[in-house]
Amino acid sequence: MYRPHILFRLQLAVLAATGVLTIIFLFFYHPLSRREALINTEIKGAWQRLAILNAGFRGTLGMDLETTRANRRLAEKSLAALRQAASQASERIALAQEWKDRVHQPFALLDYNYKRQQLIQELQQMAQASQVALDPAVCNGAFPEYQPNQSDSAQLWAQMHVVDQILRVAVANKAKAIKSATLLPTLNTPGIEEGREPIDEFRLRVELSGSASAMLNFMRSLPLRPGELAALGLPASSEAKPALFLRRFVLKRDLADPNDATLDAIVSGLAAREGEMKP
Repeated sequence: MYRPHILFRLQLAVLAATGVLTIIFLFFYHPLSRREALINTEIKGAWQRLAILNAGFRGTLGMDLETTRANRRLAEKSLAALRQAASQASERIALAQEWKDRVHQPFALLDYNYKRQQLIQELQQMAQASQVALDPAVCNGAFPEYQPNQSDSAQLWAQMHVVDQILRVAVANKAKAIKSATLLPTLNTPGIEEGREPIDEFRLRVELSGSASAMLNFMRSLPLRPGELAALGLPASSEAKPALFLRRFVLKRDLADPNDATLDAIVSGLAAREGEMKP
């Protein structure tokens, strides 16, 4: 049995503790509890708005961490495939080693004019042997000439090679006549990614006449390399032929002779400026 004064002290201690707990509840816990409830309400509302926004955009549906990782792996594979395609494209448009060496060497006008005249003569002999009408004025107008104010004279070698290959394809496919060939301004394209060399596109507008099959074979032969031409039974024009591209064309049948046609086409060839690789 507790003595009365000890029991009284215990009662006072319990009362004091109860008062302290009441004060803590009223002035600390209860306000914090209300604030927490308010924050939870705001967070819930924000999540609901985010869910509605997410549902409104089909591209973000199901975007969790694993999906994000899968998308990253897919993007890396796509980038690798793009780089592989770029490498294969570079191989198809690459100049033969002889012409690469000429582009990289210091430009010599005398050598260039000699090679230009040599190619014109070879093309005329090839046309004569294939019974293709080719006026010398057409070649002189098609093959590029050096201009004193030309800043990229080294690229004349690549441009001349492209022109030569286009006309050789026309002769090899037995066009009756190469009526005209006009050199168009060069287009410049930056590399597909940083650090890749820029690309020059050399364009030639040609007007051919001949049988419809010869015109079609000319267009089919343009993008093919020598080995691919042989596989399809198409005539080879040159061992150094790069892939060429048909930008646009108009094919008309001859009203006097339905078996003949006239082709007006813009054909281009590409050449990378390998000496301008960025660091």
